[in-house]
Amino acid sequence: MNTYLHRLAPVSALGLASFLAAACAPRERVEQPVTVIPAPAAPSQGFITDIEQATVQNEFFRRVLFTAPYSQLVLMSLRPGEELGMETHPNADQFIRVETGTGYVTLGGQSYQIQDGSAMVIPAGVQHNIVNNGSAPLRFYVVYSPPQQPPNTVQATKRDAPKPGHHHR
Repeated sequence: MNTYLHRLAPVSALGLASFLAAACAPRERVEQPVTVIPAPAAPSQGFITDIEQATVQNEFFRRVLFTAPYSQLVLMSLRPGEELGMETHPNADQFIRVETGTGYVTLGGQSYQIQDGSAMVIPAGVQHNIVNNGSAPLRFYVVYSPPQQPPNTVQATKRDAPKPGHHHR
């Protein structure tokens, strides 16, 4: 039995489809300044922000917003024509949601178009790449589990980041 289907068995297909459609539906954006609540001294206290606004306004290639013991929230921005580079996280799962721009993601050798509202789950060990093939920045956020970057990392450009495949954890 497929373990992924087994885990989802209690959730009806219609319920799951409704949840995903609502979570990924485009929303009208109201431009407001981003209010990022500073990370508390103790990660167990949590973190709150308007993730859509923070992502849309992020100008950095990579910005770690919050690191907890078992997960990490990271903002990313790819310039037109830029890509992450093919990589694999052998011991970390990722959830990625696109907030602006267009591009494509390659997962395990298959490529898929992505745009505002696209969401991806990349299990540990799956080779992947994200490419901005649009004319505007491709901005998205990533939830890693477990964390993959040093806490509070800010890399203004891709040049400032380690080469693909280099992991901090």
